[in-house]
Amino acid sequence: MDLRQLRHFLALANHLNFTRAAESACITQSAFSRSIQGLESELGCALVERTSRGIVLTAKGTALRERAARLLDDANTLRDDIRVHEPNRDSGWLRFGAGPLVMTRLVPDALAAFVTRFPQAEVDLKVDKPSHLLALLDDGDISFLVADLRHMKVGTQHLVRPLRFRRFGVFCRGGHPLLAGGNLSFQQLAAYPRVSAKLPFELRAVLERLWGRDAPALNLETPYNDLLPKMVAGSDTLAVAPLEMIEPLTQSGLFQRIICHDEPPLFQDGGACLGIVQLSEQPLSETARCMIDALLDADDTLPDELAGAPVYPIMSQVAL
Repeated sequence: MDLRQLRHFLALANHLNFTRAAESACITQSAFSRSIQGLESELGCALVERTSRGIVLTAKGTALRERAARLLDDANTLRDDIRVHEPNRDSGWLRFGAGPLVMTRLVPDALAAFVTRFPQAEVDLKVDKPSHLLALLDDGDISFLVADLRHMKVGTQHLVRPLRFRRFGVFCRGGHPLLAGGNLSFQQLAAYPRVSAKLPFELRAVLERLWGRDAPALNLETPYNDLLPKMVAGSDTLAVAPLEMIEPLTQSGLFQRIICHDEPPLFQDGGACLGIVQLSEQPLSETARCMIDALLDADDTLPDELAGAPVYPIMSQVAL
């Protein structure tokens, strides 16, 4: 029995589907099945059963899931702590996940502060959908994640630290035809191509209602934030993005924010509800704790016009 087999079993226990579990482990389904079969053979018992309703854990599988989760957590913490303290205190290995939205400013600013303190640290950052990151967290593949809380099902096994919600806006290139007129309405923007950063579900629904009557509400919604200014700069395309992304673009003079008299309230009153999530029974390494501190510091420094206090209820809330 090795840690790799235990990770595979935890993936299967969480997904209860061989195909999805193999995908989360980044191996073929046949190799994944052999790993599970090898573990069952070594333990001398069946860990899962196939029923008409799908895969279920046996009693011994349920018991192994609890023990395996603790073993992997301890192994991950031990590895991280050893890398922190030997041979140099400023070395270490940091594994965490981030949703596309927080890659605009929060994570880059926090990482800059973190690597200044830990110049020898090795960072493994996974950028993905919040729901996928939560699965990685539950599988023990990352120490914590930072993302939009409303895009994942946080449970009682998770500890959550809410961050400030992000305000959104629309920007265009300098000299855009819309800038020639005054008292713009939000519906006028529908006459031009529209792209966006990855949006919260609620905000996307607002745009579908306002812009999606006769055509798609957005021509493109992308997690690659760097793509937006490149598309906007050379055309009349409009982009919806967090204000923390728009602010530095407008300071360059090449772009300008579009202000509408009837801008949807959700743009200002809760475009995205961010949070840091960890497992309640998994102790954090020193590097993970320091990175969380850096994220909290970066979040606190945002001016009020870009972010506001958390206003959405969440299932668990503690100070990390």
